[in-house]
Amino acid sequence: MKKLNLPNKLTLLRVALVPCFVVFMMIESIFSSTALPRVISAILFIACALTDALDGMIARKNGQITDLGKFLDPIADKFMIISAMMAFCASSVYANIRVWVFIAGLVVVLRELAVTSLRLLMAGRQTVVAAALPGKLKTVTQTVFVAVAMLEPVVLPQSLAATYITLALMVFMTLYSGFCYVKHYWPVLTQEI
Repeated sequence: MKKLNLPNKLTLLRVALVPCFVVFMMIESIFSSTALPRVISAILFIACALTDALDGMIARKNGQITDLGKFLDPIADKFMIISAMMAFCASSVYANIRVWVFIAGLVVVLRELAVTSLRLLMAGRQTVVAAALPGKLKTVTQTVFVAVAMLEPVVLPQSLAATYITLALMVFMTLYSGFCYVKHYWPVLTQEI
C-alpha cells in the first residue's frame, strides 16, 4: 500500500478538524457567557481553510496530484462548508441569522448536487469537469462568509452587516459558478452519443 503524500495528509487533516470546530460552535450555545468557544471554532475553521489552500499548492508545485487527492479535496471542502452552515442553523447563538443561513445552505447543497451530477454524467462521456475560476471563487466566498459570521459578533457585537454582505456574495457566487458549469458543459451533455 502506498503512503499518503503531504497534500493528501493535509486534506485528511481538514476532514478531521471539521468536527472539532463544529463542537466548539455548539459548545458556545451552552456557555454563551464567553466568546472563547466562538474564537476557538473560528481558529479551527480558518486552519481548515488554510489546509485547503496549502494542499493544492503543494500538490501542484511538487507534482503530487493524485486520484485520491482529486477525489478527497472537493469532498473535504463540501464537508467543511456544509458542516459549518448546519452548525449555524443548530446553534442558538446564531439564531439571528439562522433562517438566512438555512436558505443559503439549501442553495449550496443543491448547487453541489447539480455540479456533482454534471461531473458524473460527463465522466460517462469520458470528459473531465475541471475546477474553474468561478468554482474556486465560490469556495473562497463560502469560506469568508463562515469566518465573518463566526467572528463579526466578537469584533463588532452590535453589527451583522459584514455577515449579511458576505452571505449575499456567497449565495451569488454559488449560483453563478453552478450556472457557469452547466452553461459550459451543456452542449456536450446534449450531444447524441
